[in-house]
Amino acid sequence: LVVIYALYMLIWGFGIHSAYIFNPILEPIYLASLTANVQAISSGVEPAAIITKPFLDSVAFMGGAGNMLALVLAIFIVSRREDYRTLAKLGFVPALFNISEPLMFGLPVVMNPILIIPMILTTLAGLGIGALATQIGIMAHTYVLIPWTTPPVISAFLATGGDIMSGVIGLLILVVSVLIYIPFVKVMNKEGIESIEE
Repeated sequence: LVVIYALYMLIWGFGIHSAYIFNPILEPIYLASLTANVQAISSGVEPAAIITKPFLDSVAFMGGAGNMLALVLAIFIVSRREDYRTLAKLGFVPALFNISEPLMFGLPVVMNPILIIPMILTTLAGLGIGALATQIGIMAHTYVLIPWTTPPVISAFLATGGDIMSGVIGLLILVVSVLIYIPFVKVMNKEGIESIEE
């Protein structure tokens, strides 16, 4: 999964919509895992599958590919560039519903070597934290097929059948993702100032 989603985000970074490449291969596997979890819950047995589509949407696609909601929040917190702050305002509502394209192509994130790095890092951090939290029992297994447009944090809560700690883990992943993006946004601030001075 680390290899798959590192490639997934890297390809996105070059402007190619990775979902059209990877999802036809991966989603049948994730659906089988989700079905196994549903059957386990129905039988009163502890579910075993961690990686399902709702799990991925809840921990690795907060605001769309690359956890774009975290980028929006990082811009609000540390960016001094008015152009970025304006784009973040425009992209905030779509990012709440996991639509990342306004930021992907508006900032842009694609073809931007500074932002491709945290896009990969936040995805892998979300996967790692979510998988570990599920493995040790802090986060419940996902077994509810929620719409992919369900807002972050709420999605983790609903996908686990209303488990509060899963929502807390979703919030933790969002905070970690914002912290990952902040230094890269600061680098972009400096680039903006240098280009103005030139």
